[in-house]
Amino acid sequence: MIGVRGLVSVTFRGMTPEEIVRLSASCGLRGIEWGADVHVPPLDLENARRVGALTREAGLENVSYGSYYRVGCPDNACTHSQLVAAAEALETRNIRVWAGAKGSAQTGEEEFRLAVEDARRLADLCEERGMTLSFEYHPNTLTDERAAAVRLMEAVDHKCARIYWQPDIRLTAGENLAALRSVMPWLSSVHVFQWSFAPDGGINRHPLVGGADEWKQYCALLREDVRVHNMQLEFVCGDSADALRADAQELLSW
Repeated sequence: MIGVRGLVSVTFRGMTPEEIVRLSASCGLRGIEWGADVHVPPLDLENARRVGALTREAGLENVSYGSYYRVGCPDNACTHSQLVAAAEALETRNIRVWAGAKGSAQTGEEEFRLAVEDARRLADLCEERGMTLSFEYHPNTLTDERAAAVRLMEAVDHKCARIYWQPDIRLTAGENLAALRSVMPWLSSVHVFQWSFAPDGGINRHPLVGGADEWKQYCALLREDVRVHNMQLEFVCGDSADALRADAQELLSW
């Protein structure tokens, strides 16, 4: 089942929360995943409360707290308690974290064990507060491909542990569909974008309509599940508000 269709705030790091809320509402989106790096820093609880209230007053949902906490890493900018306190101040019920700081093939067994233990402790705290914990599905982490993501989720083995998903531009649509199917037992949200590799190895961003055929396959799979999975737009062409409006219209049409 597809739930809230919204925006990841880091798409517009240069905008204020007020501007992001207005833009999201004007596009017909229904929620925001607030990023911890710019818009809702974890140690500023007064700001988190303000942004949370601002979002709700506009009729939008605070669908997630997009943190940059990396499980198993010693140099995080905040503690478990501080991270959860920020999410509570925002009044969201999900915290997004990153699964370590290395790709799965580069992570040793001891590092993997420490990441799993840290994730379990954080998931325990989330459970106490009525929240879920969701891992970013991303290159250069322990969720950089489907087998690695499944291994991590099975190792953490916590009822409050979830995972995001996003397409891997290195893969075909069929391969991405298989990856999505693999993580469905733990899926919470999907990050939505349409990218390709540039000739120089960088990333080109494209209008979402160009990937509609592929994305409709992913949506069909999401609808097969009785659980609710949110979809958040992320990183649009040229960091443009007009590009977001077009992408939002496309997303809402599926």
